[in-house]
Amino acid sequence: MSVLCPADYQSDTDITDVASEAVPQKRPSSRWEVGSKRVVEARKDEELYIFTHPNYRPLMQQQSAAIDAAFERAAQSPLLQYIVAQKLNMLYVTMTMTMTMTMNLK
Repeated sequence: MSVLCPADYQSDTDITDVASEAVPQKRPSSRWEVGSKRVVEARKDEELYIFTHPNYRPLMQQQSAAIDAAFERAAQSPLLQYIVAQKLNMLYVTMTMTMTMTMNLK
């Protein structure tokens, strides 16, 4: 199973008009072709998360850092100390994360 994390393709230039010297290989002719080929490529490599826009990485890193900081604050809370050492129920965690991601896609 993989999680596809696409983003919107935005460009002022038609993808077919890109100068060949700026692109080392032939670019796919449409955003659907790009996305579908990326999915096939990632599935062959058994990637869990399939990203179509690596330029979004800095934004994801910022969001991940903010989430991690929130976890750290929660771990320091005197109210939650009884939870800190509890084992995770990974089935529940996986199901909850999957449901959350699915709801966010709608």
